[in-house]
Amino acid sequence: LPQTCGKCHPGIGARMSAEFFRVHAPPGAAAGKPWAVNFVSWAYIALIVMVIGGMAGFILLDYLRKTREHIRIVRASDGELRLTPGMRVQHHVLVVLFVLLAYTGFVHKFPDAVLSWPFHVMPNGSFIRSLIHRICGWAFTLFFPMHLAALICTREGRTHLKGLWPAWNDVTDALAAFAHNIGLRETPPPSRRWNYAEKAEYWALVWGSAVMILTGVMLVFSEIVLRLLPKVWHDVAQVIHYYEALLAVLAIVVWHFYWVVFDPHEYPMNPSWLIGKNATHPPHTSPPSGQGPGQSGVQ
Repeated sequence: LPQTCGKCHPGIGARMSAEFFRVHAPPGAAAGKPWAVNFVSWAYIALIVMVIGGMAGFILLDYLRKTREHIRIVRASDGELRLTPGMRVQHHVLVVLFVLLAYTGFVHKFPDAVLSWPFHVMPNGSFIRSLIHRICGWAFTLFFPMHLAALICTREGRTHLKGLWPAWNDVTDALAAFAHNIGLRETPPPSRRWNYAEKAEYWALVWGSAVMILTGVMLVFSEIVLRLLPKVWHDVAQVIHYYEALLAVLAIVVWHFYWVVFDPHEYPMNPSWLIGKNATHPPHTSPPSGQGPGQSGVQ
């Protein structure tokens, strides 16, 4: 061992190489390491948990207080009603199902990830994860057609559907927003009941929901699929189900969260999903698309 290690570490002694250190051992606590190394490692882990956990808790309390104050101001204002009570209920249901499906699905895909630890420590964790995912999947399979039925079969729903249908002004508004963002246009495009970004997000939701339901059913009834179709179709469904879920989660984190939380005109939150209306923006200071996605019933 001294001869081997000495090629890269000249002068290393036999006692140091063989007795005190494992070869290229990763940092941190581990069996067989000196007690001082393990003690300092665990001490720093405890320190990190306390410091960062304390910071996170303090920030959460601050955010909640500012959000409550913002909601109080918006509630007392004459802001536009964006979401009816029925729309808000649908949004709440969608949030719960989406989060649980995404989380349990990624735990299945990455069982050794840090976020998967709750299912490692509980008895029958794998079975519980699978049960939650399937219950939420079937609930979403029922929820989505009910939403479409309300959209098509009710007068209010058909009004929203007509407004959500893509139109030529969506293209011109998108180009105008781009020109405004790079300084070629002085003012943003006009505000609309449903702007181009909201329409894009809504129809992406409809398409993604249909794809996830179809591929999910194929994976649940895999034996039937394998009897009726070549195996390649089962494999394709598995790939589509994973990447469509990844696409949806990234779209929510990157696109949806910006417009409803981190947009300076909306921070700390657009409260439409809670109280139905949002603050009225002064002229020419609204987001580039007029109203950001998530401020209407598109959820």
